[in-house]
Amino acid sequence: MSEVLEKWMKLQISYMYLQPIFTSGDIKKSLQQYYKMFKQVDNRWKQNISHARRVVKVMDFSNNETLRDNMGEDIIILDKVQKNLENYLTIKRSNFSRL
Repeated sequence: MSEVLEKWMKLQISYMYLQPIFTSGDIKKSLQQYYKMFKQVDNRWKQNISHARRVVKVMDFSNNETLRDNMGEDIIILDKVQKNLENYLTIKRSNFSRL
């Protein structure tokens, strides 16, 4: 259970940071490949939230190897998306030099 909760918190932090960014039309167009990766995680995140609401006992919810594996994959995906987003924003900043 503790492993699932740790992954859940880490995933939630990344998700909450990236979710408003990837609702922007500019980012969707500029980083289409990473938007698709984020959308995959977004769909699975919403499914997990929905499932967690239906399951009464946390032990029943967290005792799921597929859930743990998926959350681990999603963390890796969001880390990759975040790194590429930061690279994109760094390039954008360099194109607009400050006065």
